Amino acid sequence: MPYKLIAVDVDGTLLNSRKELTKTTVEAVQAAVRAGVLFVISTGRPLQAIDYFTGLLGIDAMPFILYNGALVIADDKSVLSHVILQVSDAKEILTLGSSFDTTMIAWSNHNLYVSKMNELVEKYYMITRITPKLMPSADLLAEQGITKILWYDDESRLSFFQSVLPIDLRERVNYHTSTPHFLEFVDRSASKANALKLLGERYGILPGEMIAIGDGCNDLSMIRYAGLGVAMGNAPEMVKAAAKLIAPTNDEDGVARIIRDKILTGR
Repeated sequence: MPYKLIAVDVDGTLLNSRKELTKTTVEAVQAAVRAGVLFVISTGRPLQAIDYFTGLLGIDAMPFILYNGALVIADDKSVLSHVILQVSDAKEILTLGSSFDTTMIAWSNHNLYVSKMNELVEKYYMITRITPKLMPSADLLAEQGITKILWYDDESRLSFFQSVLPIDLRERVNYHTSTPHFLEFVDRSASKANALKLLGERYGILPGEMIAIGDGCNDLSMIRYAGLGVAMGNAPEMVKAAAKLIAPTNDEDGVARIIRDKILTGR
């Protein structure tokens, strides 16, 4: 069965460790699109990533999975799904984060809010290029609707936080690390797998006709959902264990290799 869709994570997957999109990868993606394959960016990044990545890749229109699946955009830029956190869940996560004195980042109405201004926020700005605003009260921010909350901290502290979070929170919210320093929270119904299901329904593509490539725990759902789930060579062992294939690392143009071997070869 030929593959008709390829969904690719950004940080640690599409981009190398220097946050660069290489010429080799760009050319491979463009070749896949010319061959009729639907190329999908699947990332924790916000709405503003659309213009940035269509420009970098030189592709006029393509679907996007954003905020780790909380927002799904079709290639005509129509919104297929936008899921926000339940108000009570958002308040609980913000209150817990405050009690842990962690740096919190929240996306509400595609605006960036932070709990404090510090070096971590400056580093996050360098990724998003979105000017942050200080959060209002947890109640006010939650009431206006939050798409995603991110805790930015040391890996060891995030591991501890996860060990002491309320057990029932997992039943109401999807949370996982996307990088060792980011713990991200979205609504329970939001995931990269659910986003792929929506895109499959929109474009008439079966799971078995999909490739999903990623390197983080936030990629696990789509790696398991797609017919060919691929983990990057730089992914942690638990992600590799869920994949059917291991690609070269992001510093070895792993995405380009998969496109060449699984999509372009034989066409």
